[in-house]
Amino acid sequence: MPDGMVSNSMVDVWCSVVAYKTPAEEIERLAATLAHTRVAVALTIVDNAGTLPEKLRLPPGLAVERLSPGHNLGYGRAHNLAIAQSRGRCRYHLVLNSDIEFDATVIDALVDFMDARPTAGLVMPMVRYPDGELQHLCRLLPNPITLIGRRFFGRTKWAQQLNDRYELHDWTYDQIASFPFLSGCFMFMRRSALDEVEGFDPRFFLYAEDLDLSRRFHMMSETLFYPDVSITHEYRSLKRRSWRQWLYALTSLTQYFSKWGWVLDAERDRINRQTVADIRRKN
Repeated sequence: MPDGMVSNSMVDVWCSVVAYKTPAEEIERLAATLAHTRVAVALTIVDNAGTLPEKLRLPPGLAVERLSPGHNLGYGRAHNLAIAQSRGRCRYHLVLNSDIEFDATVIDALVDFMDARPTAGLVMPMVRYPDGELQHLCRLLPNPITLIGRRFFGRTKWAQQLNDRYELHDWTYDQIASFPFLSGCFMFMRRSALDEVEGFDPRFFLYAEDLDLSRRFHMMSETLFYPDVSITHEYRSLKRRSWRQWLYALTSLTQYFSKWGWVLDAERDRINRQTVADIRRKN
């Protein structure tokens, strides 16, 4: 199907990726992977910077739509465009970063897993750095003290202890388990559940939008880590932290805690206690 055309027929998985000054090669690599899935897949590319070339080398068998909002909408709001586009046209919606590599069989396996587990609304596979090191992306819901410690006192023992608990470093990552915060780098979502939570909160420009969405999913369905398949995540955002990005993060986290509660958040405390108890039983 030509670039920019998406069939009106139903697909199994609708994927969306947001580009912001992203190398064209990353988008082309992702599209090439998606073209080899067993299940039917469509892809929406939202070009927030308007810098992608008009012609991309996209596989002819993949249904692709390109959106150019004309200005930088931020991560969640840009994905919401694709989420609105896929409504009623897929069984699952996959939000993913462009700096991710995986085998096409990952998509097939996640469809099979979700088909067999109708109570699951959101699932994330094993995520590793390019050198094979595990990324601790199954997390508790954060409190402000933990995040302040991570940012400003990361080398102190007390901050490291708080962070280890927040990132669940004692979890073995070898079993299916439910967590309230799964990273936004790869969010495989049941479309009916996504409709119920109404996508990303548009108040978040960048950062914390995945935390907020994952929490809302967790309140109404299972949010699961699935260890049988893995992806590679470059985590390029960690290498490009600037004062502007820290400002975005600070703004988003302020919005998050203002929405859910700062020091006092009884629901957060209950969810975290339950999560810790559940994984201790599994360990």
